[in-house]
Amino acid sequence: MVVKANAYRGFKDNAHNIGTQMGKALGLSPDIIQIALSLYDQHKGKAPRTLHGTMVDCLYVTANQYGAKITIRQFAQKLKDNYGVSTQPKPRWLKCG
Repeated sequence: MVVKANAYRGFKDNAHNIGTQMGKALGLSPDIIQIALSLYDQHKGKAPRTLHGTMVDCLYVTANQYGAKITIRQFAQKLKDNYGVSTQPKPRWLKCG
């Protein structure tokens, strides 16, 4: 749990920077990342997830909505490969489109 806490330290104050880095690490285009960040801003205060969990959900949903087909398992593995921890997308709460 300490590893995860350190990986996401300062997330609240740097959400857009960290979200952009996460999106790039996942191979998402800048346009998809920006849409995901906007979605994050709309939901961050009312999401039933932590802030970083909300960002992961927004990146996942947006990526899949715009054609970057990736499974939840693949998404979590890419995060683990890049950050040493994985946060599994759980986007059921997120209604898009």
